[in-house]
Amino acid sequence: MQRSVPDLRISVIITAHNRRVYLEDALRSAIDQTLDRKLFEIIVVKNFDDELLDRFIEVNGAISIFSDTEFLGLDKVLGTRAATGDIICFLDDDDLFLPKKLETVLHFFDTYPDLVFYRNNPSFFDEMGEREQMIRGASRMHNFSNPTYKEMKTLLEDRAAFNSSCISIRKSMVTEKLDEFARIKNVVDYYLFILACNSGKRIIADSEELTRYRISGKLSTSRPTGNFSEFKAKALRVKTNELHDLEAIRNIKSRMEVTRIIGCEIIYLRLHANLLTDGVAREMLLLDGLRYVHCMLSMPSKYKPFFLAYALVAILYPKFVQDILYRSSLGF
Repeated sequence: MQRSVPDLRISVIITAHNRRVYLEDALRSAIDQTLDRKLFEIIVVKNFDDELLDRFIEVNGAISIFSDTEFLGLDKVLGTRAATGDIICFLDDDDLFLPKKLETVLHFFDTYPDLVFYRNNPSFFDEMGEREQMIRGASRMHNFSNPTYKEMKTLLEDRAAFNSSCISIRKSMVTEKLDEFARIKNVVDYYLFILACNSGKRIIADSEELTRYRISGKLSTSRPTGNFSEFKAKALRVKTNELHDLEAIRNIKSRMEVTRIIGCEIIYLRLHANLLTDGVAREMLLLDGLRYVHCMLSMPSKYKPFFLAYALVAILYPKFVQDILYRSSLGF
């Protein structure tokens, strides 16, 4: 791949919260790229000091920023404010970049001056090695300029808003939105996707696997894990934070079709949170289920019928449904 715009550069922003064990691996994966090191910088945002890690960051010419927030959005905003690149590539500390990641990203942003959001596919791995998992639409390439409502739904059904380590953006898309971005607690990937849809610019969802997504068990900061009680408490906290984020995103001035898409995600998250909550009124679960039918009809590949079944079963057997949700979490 040949660069056509000599002054276009990338800023890689790696974020770590309370977790040291994977950070060096993430940093090495960002360093060991096929792209010329002069064309990208690395910024690490973390909430801890570690003599060995800090030395490793310094020796490899990366920038270190201390952050004591628990909000994913603010961590990424701090990195973005310090970034000098035109393109931002996010990397969570427990994920990895494959060697061609940055070269490929730069190629696409060079090729399409109107590109604001690029998402590549991940592969999955855990402590035992590679996992035979694949997200929907993994073999399909989507390249939409000013996507229509139908195209936005296709992107979401194929998980274009999944995992910020797979997402690269043009920095100018968020330059004037950083205060808003900083208030996002959990759904950074979804928020960036919504910004891209509202921009009227180009969105690309690439089928190439350029990121390795770690399924990290108990060390995960967002995935609900542990025993049943730990799972339920953490899952409810995560879904509540996500719902808070989506309510805030819905208040952003958006295209009408984008607002409709956000509305469906809110319905899904509210249903999921209520399934995890003890003592929810039967009438509420029934109403949640009826609202969810709208989501299923709108995006059947994203919103599965079994969640409607969960709502109906939970009217009589809420603990049974919570146990199903717990067991399904163990398989990811």
